[in-house]
Amino acid sequence: MAVTLILGNRIVSISHKSKIIFIILLVLLQVVFFCGVAPQEPVPCAPRKISCFFCNSSKLKGCEDPFPKRDMFSPHLPTVDCYEDCFKWLYIDYQQKHQLIRGCSSQLILKIDRHLICMYESKGRGGYICFCSAEKCNPGGVAETSPRAMALIFAATLMLLHGVS
Repeated sequence: MAVTLILGNRIVSISHKSKIIFIILLVLLQVVFFCGVAPQEPVPCAPRKISCFFCNSSKLKGCEDPFPKRDMFSPHLPTVDCYEDCFKWLYIDYQQKHQLIRGCSSQLILKIDRHLICMYESKGRGGYICFCSAEKCNPGGVAETSPRAMALIFAATLMLLHGVS
């Protein structure tokens, strides 16, 4: 027996075996997307703790970009325990002075969706803030692939490979 789904303007038939795989993938996606979120959200998952680099380039020369790979493993670089997301923020003031700040998103008072990964300043000075959710993931680069995005890509690929036609 096949199940028929309407995805956008396409009609998709799923066999019994594919239906089981589809249900398993949906359950896995719920676990991936709803476990490991910020503890202030009412989701019954155990909070996870990660370490984030914690520095300000105006006070610590080693905080600037490019962030040397050898420093990523240095016990002398300051880190902070974090139950939310790490961030890397390039702030550019009106005199075009650059300041790079790394830390944990719980230190920020922002009314934005951290799950957007990176956001650029609306004032056009070139600054940005990026969020990530892995151990010491804020050393450099504008954006790194999040585990949630990778899980979604993986699930979509499996669905396409296993009988969704």
